[in-house]
Amino acid sequence: MKNIGISLTLFFLSFNIQAQTNDTIWLDKKWKESIRDSANYYRITKFDSLSERFIVKDYYKNGDLQMHGSYISLSPKVMDGTFTWYYPDKKIKHRYVEDKLFRIIEWNSKGEVIRDEENKTMVKTVEYVDGEPIYEIKLIESAPEFPGGYEELVKFLSKNLIYPEKSRKKGIQGQVIIKFVVDKNGEIINESIFKSVDQLLDNEALRVVKKMPKWKPGIQDGKHVNVWCQLPIKFTL
Repeated sequence: MKNIGISLTLFFLSFNIQAQTNDTIWLDKKWKESIRDSANYYRITKFDSLSERFIVKDYYKNGDLQMHGSYISLSPKVMDGTFTWYYPDKKIKHRYVEDKLFRIIEWNSKGEVIRDEENKTMVKTVEYVDGEPIYEIKLIESAPEFPGGYEELVKFLSKNLIYPEKSRKKGIQGQVIIKFVVDKNGEIINESIFKSVDQLLDNEALRVVKKMPKWKPGIQDGKHVNVWCQLPIKFTL
């Protein structure tokens, strides 16, 4: 569409990391923000000015390290480098290395390697138990895909996005990020604004995402899975 710039990146992996740096956040067993007394974990996020990375460390409530890794960006959340998770007894649980597409290594509680795979896609999946979302990070064989792939997604958005006239007249522009789930049937569900710019731009981006056709669903262990996705759409004048 004329005068609309569309910047597209699909971030299939999304952690619940807050924007604050040099701060401590308490988290419950579902990794939702909590208060100290009822927390199971806590997270410390610091910005390293030398590497220009956000260093994130998660801890069990007793102070033992649960995970550490770094991010290029916290909003949207873009992982960078190696991430390592630990059992409560401090043994390594699993690690992924972003030097290929992804490489993930898992250990059992005895310290024995039980999985070492490369060129996979890591995503955040969601299952609903009694109406409550249960999130899990999984390595999958195939990520969700728009019909025809990335180029067809760009064409679809270019054809359907309309720059709101009021926003255009006010010179408002920027990148809206929509998050949604591609469910096991390829349906787009639970669409919402992840990063807002302007109500009219937000609503237009959300309208078009809701209009998208079924996607090819993600596949994990040969089965279709629900996958969280984020789609940035940049409006420029």
